[in-house]
Amino acid sequence: MVRNIDFIFFDLDHTLWDFESNSKIALKNTFDKFVQNRYPLITYKNFEQTYEAINLDLWDKYRKKLITVEDLKMKRFKNTFEKFDVRLNDSAIEEINEFYLFDLSEQTALIEHTEYILEKLSKKYELGILTNGFKETQIRKMKNSGIDKYFSVLVSSDEANAIKPDRKIFDYAVNETKHKHENILYIGDDLENDIIAGKKAGLQGIWLNILSDERHPEVETVLSLKELETLL
Repeated sequence: MVRNIDFIFFDLDHTLWDFESNSKIALKNTFDKFVQNRYPLITYKNFEQTYEAINLDLWDKYRKKLITVEDLKMKRFKNTFEKFDVRLNDSAIEEINEFYLFDLSEQTALIEHTEYILEKLSKKYELGILTNGFKETQIRKMKNSGIDKYFSVLVSSDEANAIKPDRKIFDYAVNETKHKHENILYIGDDLENDIIAGKKAGLQGIWLNILSDERHPEVETVLSLKELETLL
């Protein structure tokens, strides 16, 4: 049971901002601009599947500190094109990645009940964002989707020079508030990297599991954002 909460941090992607829907649109727009006419033998389905597998693997390596953030940004598209025997120089890859990130931040789909619960909780608590995403992109996402007004603090992995589940990013986030670890709640969709890691750092946690009806026996769990109003 959560108690004595003074400040609430939310994860952004997959928790409030609908990354799955928005990223599909941005990736398709990127494909249409840089691939479709130049490399007609590459289908979008194959490009999407290849990119998503490579991107997932690189994010895993980034979380484990095996690669840098710059490696992540460069290699996800570079490695994808190379799977189709297309070799592009670094400036071309940078252009593609910058286009994708900008287009991604222009998308505005939110997880169901996001605005409802933020409006409700912002009247009772100070709210912040704690994200592994890139700060500049995350700021644009929040502004374009109209939810930036609810938050007083935004902590990103590139700013904190640490990435969840590293305790350093949680300590950095706490230091950005005026509150103690034990009086801060973290709400996110990733059980291991958000909630369990946050609890190890001394924060309270609620796992948002919108993908199934599983409730963790030792972790406060909600199956929708709206369910948060029964706990807070």
